[in-house]
Amino acid sequence: MSDELVGRYVLSATRMVEPDDDAKVILRRVQDMLLLLGKEGMGPGRIPELYVDPKESSFWEFREFEDGQITLRRVSRHYIETNWPSVDFDHPVAVPRPIRY
Repeated sequence: MSDELVGRYVLSATRMVEPDDDAKVILRRVQDMLLLLGKEGMGPGRIPELYVDPKESSFWEFREFEDGQITLRRVSRHYIETNWPSVDFDHPVAVPRPIRY
């Protein structure tokens, strides 16, 4: 698996906004990960979507941009601890996803 995946939401032939094939790969990957939350809640200085992949014990940062692009990139625990020291590594959360890709 690459250290960074990039996809985007696009307008389909039926005029619906849908993920392209690359975005579907990202969304499938995130469905199997656990979300890391801040210990003090989400207030000011909100953390980005940070995940741990329990199969590989790897950490990932998910970002969605206004132009429809989404990215998933591998990051280190040190990167998370340095930039978001309030992240709780001991209590990752399973996120129920209504749509499975």
